[in-house]
Amino acid sequence: MTIQGGSNIIKLRGRSSFQSPAYQAVKMIEGAMGGEPFTWPAGCYVNCDKCGFKNVMMAMPTTIDKDGVHFTAPEGTEEEMAALKASYEHLCKMRDELFTLGIIPAVDEWSKMNPNL
Repeated sequence: MTIQGGSNIIKLRGRSSFQSPAYQAVKMIEGAMGGEPFTWPAGCYVNCDKCGFKNVMMAMPTTIDKDGVHFTAPEGTEEEMAALKASYEHLCKMRDELFTLGIIPAVDEWSKMNPNL
C-alpha cells in the first residue's frame, strides 16, 4: 500500500521530492523539450577559455532549454574558486586516465568523432 508513501520518504530522507534525482532528471528533459527551462546547476561539457576549464564534463551554472544546455562562468569567493579549480584538475586527471586505458580518445581526436566538440 502506498498511502502517505511520499511523506514517509520525506521523513526518511529529510527532504522533499523536488530534490530527488529522478524528479530533477524529468525537469531537465522537460526543459530540453521546450517546457519551462531548467535553471539549476547541471553537468555539461565545458570548453571555456574565459573560465579556464577545457574539455571536461562538470557541473556548472546552467540553463537547459529547447536550444540545448547553456552555462555561465561560475562566480564565487577566492576560496570557492580555488576549490572549483582543484575539482577541475582532478576531473582532468581522471579524464586523462581514460585515454591511457583506451576507453576514450585523446582530446585532440574528439572533433574527428563530433565536430561540435
